[in-house]
Amino acid sequence: MTPAPARTNVPALISLICGIVGCFIITPVIGIITGIIGLAKAKVVGGRGMAIAGIILSVLWIVGGIAVVGGTYWGVNKIAGMAKQPAIDTINALVDGDIAKARGLSVLSEDEARAMSDQLKSYGKCTDLSVSGLNSSNNNGTNTISVTGTATFEKAGNKSFSAEATDAGGTLKVTKLGID
Repeated sequence: MTPAPARTNVPALISLICGIVGCFIITPVIGIITGIIGLAKAKVVGGRGMAIAGIILSVLWIVGGIAVVGGTYWGVNKIAGMAKQPAIDTINALVDGDIAKARGLSVLSEDEARAMSDQLKSYGKCTDLSVSGLNSSNNNGTNTISVTGTATFEKAGNKSFSAEATDAGGTLKVTKLGID
């Protein structure tokens, strides 16, 4: 008499594999679903440990993914916010014609500051900057944040902008500013 072939809990096995591989968005979801199915089948064919391990690993992949995405989102917004306020303050000083204040907030030359002030006076105050592009770099200990996006002005509405701010002794100073 030949022995009966061993029965395998396929959903539990799939759950375990998905939990191990889990680096794709859909894989952990499949791991959880097949793990639940595998737990139900485990009463008949075994494989409870594989199903539980697959579910746990899949949940860990999902939690880890959410943490990475959330942390990245928070960090990008934090960096954008750091560069945004010095740019708004510099723009509003230029709108007000306060060249000395604008130069204190930036490293713009007096000629650059006067030319930008003449351009911006008719725009009214800058009320907001929406950042659509962000780049942060560190060269020889100097942190630089470059942003692009849309500046909203009281009178002129939305205008494209680009700005670069560099860490100057713990304070971000605008090193480049362009408004279309």
